Amino acid sequence: MLQLSPLLLCLPLPAALGKDLPPYPSNAEFRQLQLAAQDCGRENNDATCTPARDQADRLIDHPRLSASCKDVLWEIREGSEVTALNSYVRREALNRAAGDLMVICRAQAKPTPTSGKPSSPFQQ
Repeated sequence: MLQLSPLLLCLPLPAALGKDLPPYPSNAEFRQLQLAAQDCGRENNDATCTPARDQADRLIDHPRLSASCKDVLWEIREGSEVTALNSYVRREALNRAAGDLMVICRAQAKPTPTSGKPSSPFQQ
């Protein structure tokens, strides 16, 4: 048992696991990123692409976002690099990712029960 005690010190304590998570990003933050990504796709310059890249980079490490949302953020982050030729493929990839952002990443509304009765007529 004495040999295991150093290993037990490496385990996380329950108090450390109970840290509060930061609030879920607002829809306004996602909308701002969506518009910045579309601007970057249209203009293809540092003034428009840097804000999109920075916002996506900041959100990609958020602990409450789903993996699919982080995939969309990654697409925006990688697509927001200024290129010599602003091709149709590049613009459409950024526009598609920007469109997916609001659908995939928005905060889900929690259902609120209207009454204490079951909602199905089959449950009585």
